[in-house]
Amino acid sequence: MEESPLRQFADKARALGMDDARCVGVLELPIDPTLTDYCLECGAYGESALCPPHRGAIVDVPKLLAGYEWAVVFKRDLPVVDLQSQEYHEVARQIHVVAAQLEKWGRMRGFKAAGLAAGSCKRLFCASSDACQALEPGGVCRFPQWSRLSLSALGVNVFALCDKIGWPIKKVTRDSSHPSDAMGVLVGILLVGRE
Repeated sequence: MEESPLRQFADKARALGMDDARCVGVLELPIDPTLTDYCLECGAYGESALCPPHRGAIVDVPKLLAGYEWAVVFKRDLPVVDLQSQEYHEVARQIHVVAAQLEKWGRMRGFKAAGLAAGSCKRLFCASSDACQALEPGGVCRFPQWSRLSLSALGVNVFALCDKIGWPIKKVTRDSSHPSDAMGVLVGILLVGRE
């Protein structure tokens, strides 16, 4: 794929409120099968049709990536204190929405496109519901226009990826201690290929 459309995807991500966007070849995505184990520690494990064990098995990765050439990696920078607060949910929702908007924008231009995002869609879009409606017999997702598969569920090593493209980051948890001015990121990806 020539550079110009990729630059347009990165520019579109920035226009949608992302702080930066970079492109890498899909084969350069660092996939770590052990990262799907991290999902077991997540309080949202099993709550969403887009999270393990329902989706995101590491064996699905080659099939998911087939036909895509590039990954447009985009991020939002925010203070670590916000990552450790309710603000996390607002920005994670934004990552899902931007992934979905980029996906639609790419498809309208004749590309094969699939967005991946940060965090469990259940926690971000359906937190007030007891269960993921898509997991119920005959049920469908309440927010298919925004909900996207999690990067972690597919074993994408976001730390290695960010380091590769020049955004070195450190792991932040609710219990992490950092200087008051420390910054963190939330990342999404748009997979892009020729239709």
